[in-house]
Amino acid sequence: MQEWREQNDLVQQLLNSKDAAFITQARETLSARHQQHAMVFECVDATCIADVVADWTGIPLGRMLEKEHQQIDALFERLAGRVIGQDHALKQIAQQIRISRSGMSDPLKPMGVYMLAGPSGTGKTETSLALAELLFGGEESLVTINMSEYQEAHSVSGLKGSPPGYVGYGQGGVLTEAVRRNPYSVVLLDEVEKAHPDVMELFYQIFDKGTIEDAEGQQINFRNTLIIMTSNLACGTLMTAYDSGNTAPEALCDAIRPEFERVF
Repeated sequence: MQEWREQNDLVQQLLNSKDAAFITQARETLSARHQQHAMVFECVDATCIADVVADWTGIPLGRMLEKEHQQIDALFERLAGRVIGQDHALKQIAQQIRISRSGMSDPLKPMGVYMLAGPSGTGKTETSLALAELLFGGEESLVTINMSEYQEAHSVSGLKGSPPGYVGYGQGGVLTEAVRRNPYSVVLLDEVEKAHPDVMELFYQIFDKGTIEDAEGQQINFRNTLIIMTSNLACGTLMTAYDSGNTAPEALCDAIRPEFERVF
């Protein structure tokens, strides 16, 4: 508070002064103070506003100042620079994100929900990391949920919090607390096929409504999240198709559909 008061007094003196030499010196002093803690500004401009919003959302300042259409237009190229050999899938993701950001998709649902299926080492997690970096400014905006830890029906409480009267009530759920704190994020549901059907019902609600209620009755908003599910299902089928040269996307989807329909 002391620093805020001193910066505020300096700005008030600066704004009220007509002495050019004092104004120059005051601006230099204020700039030096801002190197440590920028609290009060002489002029509120786009950079100041972006700085505040960046602090609220966790999106770095540089991303806030970059024009959004520039980010989206270059999304595929930036993704392809990090994830090798998955151009078809990356183009589909980039196209759907472009549609979402243009306002042509349902605003009451998450920005996007994607299923990435394939063997380990094919870029599923790296795609999630790249999207967190490119869309939300950093890999720290990736929320990873290991779905193999939610194979029992009761484990859903770990995601949205324990109900009143149970151990852990008031501590928040792994999923809901992470998104409440950082609503602009990529949510990665790793090995989603291992989750109990009751757990998946929670996510189906998120996919459909864009919100869920945690154990304390708070509405958690997922409408600014990108949700990615990964799965190793049908890896054998995919590898067989690859070995036979039948790698057309439509043919691969038809080949793996029966195995996915048995699980989901």
